[in-house]
Amino acid sequence: PQHPLAVPLVRRLQRDRGSTGCWGTTQNNAFVLLAMDAYFAVYEKTDPNFTLDLFYGDTYAGTQRWSGRTAESRAVEIPMADLLVSAAGSDLTLHKQGPGRLYYRLGLRYCLPGTHVEALDAGFTVERRYETLDAVADASDPERTEDGRVVVRGGIRIRVTVLVSTRRHRYHVAVVDPLPAGFETEEEAAQPSISVISRQTYRGSHRSQIRSYSFWYQHRNLRTERAEAFTTHMSPGTHVFSYTARATSVGVFFAPPAYAEEMYTPETHGRSSSDKVEVVM
Repeated sequence: PQHPLAVPLVRRLQRDRGSTGCWGTTQNNAFVLLAMDAYFAVYEKTDPNFTLDLFYGDTYAGTQRWSGRTAESRAVEIPMADLLVSAAGSDLTLHKQGPGRLYYRLGLRYCLPGTHVEALDAGFTVERRYETLDAVADASDPERTEDGRVVVRGGIRIRVTVLVSTRRHRYHVAVVDPLPAGFETEEEAAQPSISVISRQTYRGSHRSQIRSYSFWYQHRNLRTERAEAFTTHMSPGTHVFSYTARATSVGVFFAPPAYAEEMYTPETHGRSSSDKVEVVM
């Protein structure tokens, strides 16, 4: 009953519920509920009745008191200014006094600089590319300059492609691509998206090697300032989300990174690098 895989297994079972909150079949539901009951009898047999004190280094950060069972969650926030006091950082200490099981999550919210942001892989690898849909005199349009700017012609349509790769099964995934201010999304009939392919296959010319060609996502939004795709389950591999935008305003614009994350465990995430987009006439 104290097996180290017990807690991860329960977490996985919770994630594996379908959109209806079930596990596929009557037999699956029965065995999962029996397993959950066994887990509860071992790990949750004592009602919570404890006090939690938080310290960041030597600084007191707050206290929470828990008495009895509840679905309520509570949060203690530490300002970024306090985190940056020590360049080397400090330990975050959770001091629990009293019986009962404590579940907690540590997260960091921060603002990225509006200049250049490097790609990051914390569970997802994300890449973004721009391609011209309309015929133009210059076949290289859009082009990328030596300083990294993406140069496009005003008024043309752009195919924006976001490639999301993961090495494990992921759950409740959101893929979001913020648009540069000079672009606007264009509504179009949704086309099936490439799913579970190798990067070499996608970049190469052998498209017959693609293993799946269907919608990997269950819902998408084309908003004024961003495009979004959502799925409750993402298989290991590479998945492609694409949409059409039009370059509507002349100027130089910052394109924040496209990113993917598990919505309920956002520490599993990833982002592309940012882009600087120039729209010219």
